[in-house]
Amino acid sequence: GQVGRLRTQSTSGDVSARVELTADARVEIETVSGEIELSLKGDRSGDYELSTFSGDLDNCFGPTAERRRYSPGRDLKFREGDSQRDIRISTMSGSITLCD
Repeated sequence: GQVGRLRTQSTSGDVSARVELTADARVEIETVSGEIELSLKGDRSGDYELSTFSGDLDNCFGPTAERRRYSPGRDLKFREGDSQRDIRISTMSGSITLCD
């Protein structure tokens, strides 16, 4: 089935999810020290805001993440297609991978 709401937080652990999102889905994933991997099945339209304080940020679609000016982290904010979805992903110490 499809996921309409996904909220996950981790203090010291990895988060991995493979989901198909509803048209108005809300996704919030946060870790303090852990890797985040989100794989999207089907339509991947939405507003994306990804941030890592010290880690890599890789995505299989959309623009390339920008390195922060005064820290080792990366930020990426973009819109893919036309959708009401919001995808927010952040980590303090870990990498983010966004793929389909």
